[in-house]
Amino acid sequence: SLVASKLTVFAIFQLALESVRYQKEGKLFLQNADEEEVFTLLEHWYGVKIIANNQPNKRWNYTASYQKKSLEHILTSMAFVMDFSFEIQQKRVLITYH
Repeated sequence: SLVASKLTVFAIFQLALESVRYQKEGKLFLQNADEEEVFTLLEHWYGVKIIANNQPNKRWNYTASYQKKSLEHILTSMAFVMDFSFEIQQKRVLITYH
Protein backbone atom coordinates (compact mmCIF):
# COMPACT_ATOMS: atom_id res chain seq x y z
CA SER A 1 0.00 0.00 0.00
CA LEU A 2 1.01 3.62 -0.40
CA VAL A 3 1.12 4.18 3.36
CA ALA A 4 3.37 1.15 3.92
CA SER A 5 5.67 2.30 1.10
CA LYS A 6 5.95 5.79 2.57
CA LEU A 7 6.70 4.32 6.01
CA THR A 8 9.41 2.09 4.53
CA VAL A 9 11.02 5.01 2.71
CA PHE A 10 10.82 7.09 5.89
CA ALA A 11 12.42 4.31 7.96
CA ILE A 12 15.26 3.94 5.44
CA PHE A 13 15.76 7.70 5.37
CA GLN A 14 15.83 7.85 9.17
CA LEU A 15 18.42 5.06 9.30
CA ALA A 16 20.56 6.88 6.72
CA LEU A 17 20.35 10.10 8.73
CA GLU A 18 21.24 8.25 11.91
CA SER A 19 24.26 6.65 10.24
CA VAL A 20 25.48 10.05 9.09
CA ARG A 21 24.96 11.48 12.57
CA TYR A 22 26.97 8.66 14.08
CA GLN A 23 29.79 9.18 11.62
CA LYS A 24 29.94 12.89 12.42
CA GLU A 25 30.15 12.16 16.12
CA GLY A 26 32.99 9.68 15.65
CA LYS A 27 30.72 6.68 16.07
CA LEU A 28 30.69 3.64 13.86
CA PHE A 29 27.20 2.11 13.70
CA LEU A 30 26.44 -1.34 12.23
CA GLN A 31 22.99 -2.90 12.18
CA ASN A 32 22.37 -6.43 10.86
CA ALA A 33 25.37 -5.97 8.57
CA ASP A 34 26.83 -8.75 6.47
CA GLU A 35 30.56 -9.40 6.02
CA GLU A 36 30.87 -7.29 2.87
CA GLU A 37 29.10 -4.30 4.45
CA VAL A 38 31.25 -4.44 7.58
CA PHE A 39 34.56 -4.80 5.78
CA THR A 40 33.71 -2.12 3.20
CA LEU A 41 32.81 0.32 5.96
CA LEU A 42 35.98 -0.47 7.93
CA GLU A 43 38.11 -0.12 4.79
CA HIS A 44 36.64 3.31 4.14
CA TRP A 45 36.69 4.43 7.77
CA TYR A 46 40.29 3.36 8.52
CA GLY A 47 41.86 3.52 5.04
CA VAL A 48 42.83 -0.15 4.93
CA LYS A 49 42.29 -3.12 2.61
CA ILE A 50 40.70 -6.15 4.29
CA ILE A 51 41.45 -9.56 2.80
CA ALA A 52 39.67 -12.72 3.95
CA ASN A 53 41.82 -15.82 3.45
CA ASN A 54 38.81 -18.15 3.62
CA GLN A 55 35.02 -18.12 3.98
CA PRO A 56 33.13 -17.59 7.25
CA ASN A 57 31.52 -20.60 8.90
CA LYS A 58 28.32 -18.71 9.55
CA ARG A 59 26.37 -15.92 7.90
CA TRP A 60 27.14 -12.45 9.20
CA ASN A 61 24.33 -10.50 10.85
CA TYR A 62 26.41 -8.08 12.89
CA THR A 63 25.03 -5.27 15.02
CA ALA A 64 27.26 -3.00 17.09
CA SER A 65 28.26 0.58 17.63
CA TYR A 66 31.69 1.89 18.48
CA GLN A 67 32.73 5.36 19.52
CA LYS A 68 36.26 6.53 18.73
CA LYS A 69 37.71 3.02 18.87
CA SER A 70 40.83 1.76 17.12
CA LEU A 71 40.60 -0.67 14.22
CA GLU A 72 42.31 -3.27 16.39
CA HIS A 73 39.70 -2.83 19.14
CA ILE A 74 36.81 -3.23 16.69
CA LEU A 75 38.31 -6.27 14.96
CA THR A 76 39.04 -7.90 18.31
CA SER A 77 35.41 -7.66 19.37
CA MET A 78 34.19 -8.84 15.96
CA ALA A 79 36.68 -11.71 15.91
CA PHE A 80 35.29 -13.05 19.16
CA VAL A 81 31.69 -13.07 17.85
CA MET A 82 32.35 -14.06 14.23
CA ASP A 83 35.11 -16.61 15.02
CA PHE A 84 38.09 -15.28 13.10
CA SER A 85 41.62 -14.13 13.75
CA PHE A 86 43.24 -11.15 12.11
CA GLU A 87 46.60 -9.60 11.44
CA ILE A 88 47.09 -5.91 10.73
CA GLN A 89 49.99 -5.26 8.34
CA GLN A 90 50.24 -1.48 7.84
CA LYS A 91 47.36 -0.76 5.40
CA ARG A 92 46.27 -4.41 4.99
CA VAL A 93 44.21 -6.56 7.33
CA LEU A 94 44.30 -10.34 6.87
CA ILE A 95 41.25 -12.23 8.16
CA THR A 96 41.28 -15.99 8.77
CA TYR A 97 38.08 -17.74 9.82
CA HIS A 98 38.36 -20.69 12.19
